[in-house]
Amino acid sequence: DSNIPSGVILMKVKTTGIVKNKIKDQDIIDHIHEIVQKLAIDWENNAKTIISDNSVDTGEFLNSIWSEIKITKKEIGFVGHDGVKYGIFWEKGTKLHWVPFYRYGNVSEPILADWGHRVLGLSQEEMLKRGGMKVKIPELMPFLKSLLYIQGTTPEEFEEMEKEFRNRVKSL
Repeated sequence: DSNIPSGVILMKVKTTGIVKNKIKDQDIIDHIHEIVQKLAIDWENNAKTIISDNSVDTGEFLNSIWSEIKITKKEIGFVGHDGVKYGIFWEKGTKLHWVPFYRYGNVSEPILADWGHRVLGLSQEEMLKRGGMKVKIPELMPFLKSLLYIQGTTPEEFEEMEKEFRNRVKSL
């Protein structure tokens, strides 16, 4: 599956007993939703930074990273996705293996040919002669590292929210 969720954060929203008469439950949920959206954007940006700093990417992988807000009656969170079939290999890494420039030497079916030309400066003739090259993708873990980064910032976001709501209650 090309949309393997590599990172998930779910934050439970408990609205009962929170200054029921002064602040509507929906206000609290809306504010938590804003925080989760900010965290999802931070997660995306962090994952993209890790990838752009550590891989040779055509932009296809980088541009395919996105997050989706998930809301249920008791939880608000987000799921991180990528839209390429090979994204999981950047997350988990690979062993050293042979990858052809073209499938079965057929120039109409490039595999690594674009990369070989752009990055290595090889001509089509040189790539056909070599056939391919050995490749090892490091265990980059952009989704997991970004998830851990976001989990480290989450308490601060909710502390700010709590302060804001205390100030709102005092002003009512």
